[in-house]
Amino acid sequence: MGNKRRSYDAEFKMELVLMVLSGRELKDVAAEHDIHRSLLSRWKKEFLNGGQKALVHKNKKKNNTKEKKLKKELERMQRIIGEQRAQIDILKKKPWQD
Repeated sequence: MGNKRRSYDAEFKMELVLMVLSGRELKDVAAEHDIHRSLLSRWKKEFLNGGQKALVHKNKKKNNTKEKKLKKELERMQRIIGEQRAQIDILKKKPWQD
């Protein structure tokens, strides 16, 4: 018999973590939802460290095109700023007055 891993969505994980954080016993919440206590404990730790985003299954994370666009725009702006700094440095030296 092979054990098939179950996949849980972020909302489900957060719901269970919030139950524990509100005072319910971790072992009771885990038993009620038929999950291992160590799994729920890990979700709690991840949630406390990174909020709901940390609970999203890593294999299901979508490529965030908005994030990629923002990163590309940031790189473009940094390149422009670098070019402008070089131009300012040249102008400060006033090579035409030597």
